[in-house]
Amino acid sequence: MDPFALIQADEVAALSSLLFTNQALVREKSANHNLLTFAIASSSYKCIELLLCDFPDLVLQKTDQGWSAIQEATSIGDRNVMKQVLKVWRVEMLKWVEEKGRALLKALSSDLTDFYLEIKWEFSSWIPFLPQLCPSDVCKIWKCGKRVRIDTTLVGFESMSWIRGDLSLIFTEASGDGGPKLVVIDHQRRLVQQIYPNDFSLSSHDLEQEISILLNTPIISPPRFDFSQVNISRAQTGMLFKTNCNEKVSGWETSVWNLDGLSCICQERHEHLNPALETSSSSDGSESEIGHKNDTKNSGGTHPKSHLETSKIYRPSLIPPTNPFSDANDVVGRSQELRVTKKQVSAMIWMHDPDAFLEQRSLVSWLLLTPDSSAISPNLRIVNTESSFPISMHTVLLLLELLEITHPNHHATTLKDFLLQGGNSASKMPRGFPVKVEIPLGMVPLNLVVTFENMQLASSSSQNSLAFRFEEGLFDIPGKRKGYLKGDVLGG
Repeated sequence: MDPFALIQADEVAALSSLLFTNQALVREKSANHNLLTFAIASSSYKCIELLLCDFPDLVLQKTDQGWSAIQEATSIGDRNVMKQVLKVWRVEMLKWVEEKGRALLKALSSDLTDFYLEIKWEFSSWIPFLPQLCPSDVCKIWKCGKRVRIDTTLVGFESMSWIRGDLSLIFTEASGDGGPKLVVIDHQRRLVQQIYPNDFSLSSHDLEQEISILLNTPIISPPRFDFSQVNISRAQTGMLFKTNCNEKVSGWETSVWNLDGLSCICQERHEHLNPALETSSSSDGSESEIGHKNDTKNSGGTHPKSHLETSKIYRPSLIPPTNPFSDANDVVGRSQELRVTKKQVSAMIWMHDPDAFLEQRSLVSWLLLTPDSSAISPNLRIVNTESSFPISMHTVLLLLELLEITHPNHHATTLKDFLLQGGNSASKMPRGFPVKVEIPLGMVPLNLVVTFENMQLASSSSQNSLAFRFEEGLFDIPGKRKGYLKGDVLGG
């Protein structure tokens, strides 16, 4: 029996019985949808409640096009459904943070190396002076046992300008259950916020406001990279006689590689923004919604509203699609107003691999043998061994997930997704550790240049002058004695 057919017929009892007897069907997909996004797009309200209750982890899964359950719910525009999805999503995100935190604790405990590392973020562009207008930042990372501290100076973007600050993220093992503990410290405002463990739930007013923001803004899928047509080759240097390019980056010998034919894909949907879809009156009738309406009427004044203020204006549930299965393009739900931007881009990567044979050729050898730039490179191994980079790529990826919380410009996400998608692709990639990476930033004419530098290993021995030692109190969380108070650093 097909669970999607049962959802389409809104036969919730039969669906519950089927999934209970065969839970493997929960991971099935149809029309690019999983069960939950299909139920949302179909406006099958009873099935939505069943899936959110019995299989809540589906709320974190995406369709084959990269759309999440809350994004599909935004397209349909039913505020009650959006409210249910958001509540479950926040609970599941709490579990996700717990899972990721324990994975990082496990990785840190298995990685016996204590270290200090800097991640430098810069920009390059063919447009003069454009990189100078963009911010640069150096994230400082300390790792000692199961404790990590990350310092960053880039804290926000407001009124077309970047905001500098002084933030520290401290990740450690909580006392008691041995789970993860994540704290963010604002040293300028003297505030401390515990991110996890924490209550991820929202008040009724904040939840209604978040729904209004979703209904008033486009549905955007983060840029993703397509490696299917990528051509990877060694970068060449020299005017007359070309040789493979090798550079020393942050003290590490690296081979430089070009990634051509890479595609950057951005998607944006607008079907829910059509004013004709709005109902004449709200059927939800919550007090918080009425408050939103009164706020928008009485706000008045001569001051122009910002984009954020405009997006908070209350918007009622949208008229549901009359026939969610009638789309000519086999799209379930409301007919999509989709804008897809695909751009051919190039990237560069500097790989450190001490086992690689760096061939040195003389002028005579060049006269006798033409270099083959299309020589087959080893299969993908964006990993390292004990003889190469001192820390594992797995640990770096987990650290980037922590860095996503403190880096508001999403560059940590861009780097992490690039490394993950490149690692999962079938393309042949150079082996080693990516000491330096230059990748495009979506559709803008800017490249993000990320360098892992100033790597130092910790030592408890005073005889080792080359290794550093951790400062006392480096991982301590400051309190009232030092003038720090509990407060909101990153927002809800």
